[in-house]
Amino acid sequence: DQKWQFIVLTSCCFFIISWKLSAAPSWIEDPKNSKWIIFGGKDCIAEQNGISTKNGPEEQLEAVTVSGVSCARSLHPQAKGMAGYFYSNTGPWKEFSKWLGVGNEVILTIRYYDPGRKGKLYVRYDSSDPRVKHGKSPVGIWKVAEWNEPVRGKHGFATVSMRLPFARFTKRCNGADFRIEAGSGLKDLVLAGVALTRVPAKE
Repeated sequence: DQKWQFIVLTSCCFFIISWKLSAAPSWIEDPKNSKWIIFGGKDCIAEQNGISTKNGPEEQLEAVTVSGVSCARSLHPQAKGMAGYFYSNTGPWKEFSKWLGVGNEVILTIRYYDPGRKGKLYVRYDSSDPRVKHGKSPVGIWKVAEWNEPVRGKHGFATVSMRLPFARFTKRCNGADFRIEAGSGLKDLVLAGVALTRVPAKE
């Protein structure tokens, strides 16, 4: 009897885990190796799986629906007409680094809405890169992602992914691990979700 109970319990757990992974949005290519946050709903957060965000002095999230998709728009509380930022955290670094594993790095994937105006998305993050130095900030803070997505100026949702080498998420970017921001040409920043995926580091 105990053997059958174990088999049934194991099967149920497998089903629950499989269902949870299958529930990940289609734009996340490798759910089992990813953490993500999905925006939407009245509180702006539809689902959190290892990534969180919060309002702050440079971001005020607003729930919006675009083309039938629930999203979040970030407004800048102190600058009218200026897009706000999306600050995100991944939890304690000790836990994240254990999840990441030795010899791996992360790919950041952003699902955003292209409003029809050309511009850029920028990502800055907390890192261990000794070459990064901004003013009086400690070494490694505000590293700019090596590839920044040019927004094409076409209406519709788009997905962009970029590697974040040297990522060391110890919340030194104004209390966050990384920040997504709108560059020149964009007055609006609307996201459907964000994901981090662990992959082998490039040699």
